[in-house]
Amino acid sequence: MMVIQAGASLVVGSLVEYGFAFDRVYQGFSIVLLVIFLVLLGLYSTNRLPERTKS
Repeated sequence: MMVIQAGASLVVGSLVEYGFAFDRVYQGFSIVLLVIFLVLLGLYSTNRLPERTKS
């Protein structure tokens, strides 16, 4: 988990260093997260997500 968090910090820091506003970076991340959530919700509601197999 720490590797993912460190990678996200690197991306945020790099984008801010390149001149993007800190608030805009987080707004962009929240939009991406919302899109992923909506796609997964759509897949779930149409039963297109794989189901767990019993072993």
